[in-house]
Amino acid sequence: MSFPLSRFALAVSLALTLPPFALSRAQTDAQPDDGLEEPVRQFIEGFINPAQTPEQQVAYFADGVRYYRFGPTSKEEIVKDIRRTARRWPSRTYVLSRIEYIRKDPDSDDVFVSYVLDYEVANGPRSASGTASYGAIISGIHDQPKITMIMEKLGSASSGQ
Repeated sequence: MSFPLSRFALAVSLALTLPPFALSRAQTDAQPDDGLEEPVRQFIEGFINPAQTPEQQVAYFADGVRYYRFGPTSKEEIVKDIRRTARRWPSRTYVLSRIEYIRKDPDSDDVFVSYVLDYEVANGPRSASGTASYGAIISGIHDQPKITMIMEKLGSASSGQ
């Protein structure tokens, strides 16, 4: 990898733990968008599409991705995780609510992005909905983008039955 992971890992952690007012302040201090929002938005919207097979979804990840709380994870393990989620929640809807923050690594085509999803999941009469915040490092955003690190923080949620 061409960037110091610790700098981006810190940015991901901060974006997921900062209160909204602090993140808004961080946004004003951020570098200009540089045309990144649209390719990042397209990539994320493709990534969150629940109609994909696990094999299609895992293609969004780089080999050895730092995957949520699990750390470096193989694509085979990610496929298993996606399948578990699909079995638990066969009906899933994810909507990209907003991109809160994008920061480009000045030494590469990598970006750190903080974004929020609205979700609704169901399995028969059981359901849950809410928001979740994510921080991700996407490498090669203008060429062949791949997620090299992703973290999640669940926000407000409601459940049925």
